[in-house]
Amino acid sequence: MSFLKETVRSMRAYLLLAGFLGGFGDIVLLGESSDDGVVVAFAAVGLVVSIAFIYCGLRLRSLLANNAKVVRYTLIAALATGVILGGVLVATEVEESGPWINVVIAVAIPLYLLAQVKRLAAEVQGKSIAEIFD
Repeated sequence: MSFLKETVRSMRAYLLLAGFLGGFGDIVLLGESSDDGVVVAFAAVGLVVSIAFIYCGLRLRSLLANNAKVVRYTLIAALATGVILGGVLVATEVEESGPWINVVIAVAIPLYLLAQVKRLAAEVQGKSIAEIFD
């Protein structure tokens, strides 16, 4: 399915968009005087991941050519945050659909992009996929 084939430009667009929108949302959450430590902790971690997304988006081609592990680890951090959020929702028995939609998105998109980073790094570096991340 070639229409699902990520390019450097499309991944850059996603990383920048997710970074700026996520960072804005996290700043709003941190700006509200919340007594809920879990919300503050997730917002702080989300802000760090958003900053990493922006960095990776701005330097994507260079990172894929020289240090693709940075992009990979950033996506793993986003994925871990989504999985942990899902665990918190299970532990607190949240039944509304809104938070669960966020978890599905926070897990599905980084998983998809993780699969694409290796291929894109191989293309940019002119190597085979087997040689990347050894």
